[in-house]
Amino acid sequence: MTHTISSTYNSLITVSGTADNPTTITAAALLGAGLYADSFGAAWLIANAGSVLGSGITLASAGTVTNAGSIASNTTSPSGQGILLSAGGSVTNQSDGTISGKIGIQVSVAAGMVSNSGGIIGNSTVGDGILLQAGGSISNESSGAITGYVGINAANSSAAVVN
Repeated sequence: MTHTISSTYNSLITVSGTADNPTTITAAALLGAGLYADSFGAAWLIANAGSVLGSGITLASAGTVTNAGSIASNTTSPSGQGILLSAGGSVTNQSDGTISGKIGIQVSVAAGMVSNSGGIIGNSTVGDGILLQAGGSISNESSGAITGYVGINAANSSAAVVN
């Protein structure tokens, strides 16, 4: 069963366990302090069509985030990722989606896959659009833009990029 979020929340929303997976954030939703998906045995499935602010979206275990809305984290905070996948996974940013932060998307520990048709924006003086710390692949469609001080950073690993 899908866990649906369709209201405004000013504090951090934490989802955990099978009752919250998958999670859908509707176009009517505003998460003012972000969404944190706690670590558990299965991969997370998060779909966003709303607005997620504050700390953006963080997945403590592997997972998939699909974005058709707005995800905006603090662009100057050291932990200001629009999306942080702490154990690998994938992000699909659709044509009407925007993801921004000091680092737009960061994928750690395991490989990541990013498909972008919208906008992914990192801080223009110190941030990355996309940071893949364990390699992976990026597909940037003709309608997509990836910007930051460094647009794509594979951080001592290899990444395949199709633009």
